[in-house]
Amino acid sequence: MYREVLGRELLRMDVEPVADEPFRVDLSIHPFPGLTVMSATTYAMRGQRTREHTSDGVDTIGLVVNLRGPYTDQRGGAEVSIAPGDAILFAAAEPRRSFRPYHGRMVGANIRRAALSGLIPHLDDRLSQVVPRSNAVLGLLTSYLSALTDARAQASALRELAATHVCDLFTLMLGTSPEAARLAEARGAAAARLHAIKTDILKNLGSRNLTLDALAVRHRVTPRYIQRLFEHDSTSLTQFVLYERLARAHRLLGSARDARRTISEIAFAVGFGDLSYFNRSFRRRYGMTPSDVRALRPRAADDSDSGA
Repeated sequence: MYREVLGRELLRMDVEPVADEPFRVDLSIHPFPGLTVMSATTYAMRGQRTREHTSDGVDTIGLVVNLRGPYTDQRGGAEVSIAPGDAILFAAAEPRRSFRPYHGRMVGANIRRAALSGLIPHLDDRLSQVVPRSNAVLGLLTSYLSALTDARAQASALRELAATHVCDLFTLMLGTSPEAARLAEARGAAAARLHAIKTDILKNLGSRNLTLDALAVRHRVTPRYIQRLFEHDSTSLTQFVLYERLARAHRLLGSARDARRTISEIAFAVGFGDLSYFNRSFRRRYGMTPSDVRALRPRAADDSDSGA
């Protein structure tokens, strides 16, 4: 089924397992205007795009970022190994082979050649060359592509801008003119950095170290640059952190799983260091107290003392 339907009809390539273990693959494909983003977890397999497959007229440039496991790619007579964190570019119109001998993960994208050809000098010379994980823009691009596989991104205003942002990151990663680089930095790179900083905040919401200076060091930018990113997003770092902490506290207060946690425990867990400030901010944000929200939570069957 994977080979005949998904491989040959959708991906336009032959795939085959290369080990005796059961064949498994977890693949998601996310279409955006002018862009397709893919993520996959695969076991040992070999893929081949032949001349027959390239006759479909598709003229896109693809990028594969190897997230985990050994992976090789071959175009013409040249075979290259892509280590975890590295990436490789290829043209959909040219035959190629890929080989993964063991379990691995990847994220990738296909974007129209026409969107890149006028911006990246000697684009064809960059195909099948490894982009090393040390490339700072590749890290931003990888994080941004991973974000685009999230359902919330696909339903947001980001959907219409995704191809433009990815194109900007491609040009910065591979090199472009100073004028195009300035535009790409102000547009796609800024969007990707803002997303990376927001993701960092959400992962560390309970930390007391979500300061402007600490975030600037971690993301290798200036504090003023972060301030401008949030200003262009019609908010501020302080407001974003506060609202996300309050939103998480609101969810926990309404969760049956956290019914035994006190309000102060929840406040401290989401990053507040002052309970009175938490209560004031919560009431200002939601028009009710934390106790009011907890009182509205539906009681689960094991939430009462009857039968204890």
